[in-house]
Amino acid sequence: MARFRMTIGRKIGMGFGLFIFFAALVLLLTNRTLERSRRINDEINQVYSPSVDALVRLRNLIVNAHMLIKHWALVESRPDAREKTALIELTNQALPKLLDQIDTLSANWDKEEVALVNRVFGEMDGLFIIHENIKELLPNMESYSDPLIFLERNDLAEEGGPLDEQTDKVLGDLDVLLVMQESKRRQLSNGMIRSFDSLKFFVLYLGMGLIAVGLLVAFLIIRGIVGPVQRLRSVLLGLGRGVFPRARMKAGNDEIGEMTSALMGLVDGLRRTTDFSHAVAAGDFVTEYKPLSEEDVLGHALAQDAHRTG
Repeated sequence: MARFRMTIGRKIGMGFGLFIFFAALVLLLTNRTLERSRRINDEINQVYSPSVDALVRLRNLIVNAHMLIKHWALVESRPDAREKTALIELTNQALPKLLDQIDTLSANWDKEEVALVNRVFGEMDGLFIIHENIKELLPNMESYSDPLIFLERNDLAEEGGPLDEQTDKVLGDLDVLLVMQESKRRQLSNGMIRSFDSLKFFVLYLGMGLIAVGLLVAFLIIRGIVGPVQRLRSVLLGLGRGVFPRARMKAGNDEIGEMTSALMGLVDGLRRTTDFSHAVAAGDFVTEYKPLSEEDVLGHALAQDAHRTG
């Protein structure tokens, strides 16, 4: 099996590949966190915040309606009194519109929350039946003078009576539902904060890892490419001055290693040529000499001169 060669291209590609990997990992984590945070933010803004606001307004309407129906039942007043017209407007306009909004929002709630809001709606039906009974008992000023009506409306509207009990039941379940909705909104907000904290953690440590990888890649490139190239340069400059290197360079398995092997072969050949020249100059014409290659002009010329002289 062929030996794996860590070429210069592979070294550089590996270095950039590590950079790209870490950068892509940071990008992926950032995108996932932002996407999750966007979904949470949409859920908060489109479901739970409007739900909490709508339930708070419903609670306020129930409280206002309770005060107004109490006034209707216990305080003698004309049909066009401000409190009575306000109650009619609240019951016929504001309340149905708000209930429709809550019903639409509840499509995105949990089953437990939907069951609770349906119970609230049922209790409200019972509450407003009591409201209608009071309105029918007291349609005008004269009805307040009827002793039978007086007793009946007192039974309905007295402190702790059916009106108060039913209102307290509605408000109690509404408060439970509000706590559930507010808790869900808070959980989602905390989840979004934790997502950004996790992103901060990953980006910080991946950034540190990216720096470490950069330093490691720089070190490996310097050691595997820049260092050997500088040593080759030193040997070539020495050969240009006629100086042979004192020690052999170790050849790697990349392109620079091939250049190193070729240069060391050249140095060995030049050493043999030098030794042969010294031998010929000393009168030793029988010294064996092998040119570097068939194209070695200098080597063949020296061999021919030695042969003719010998």
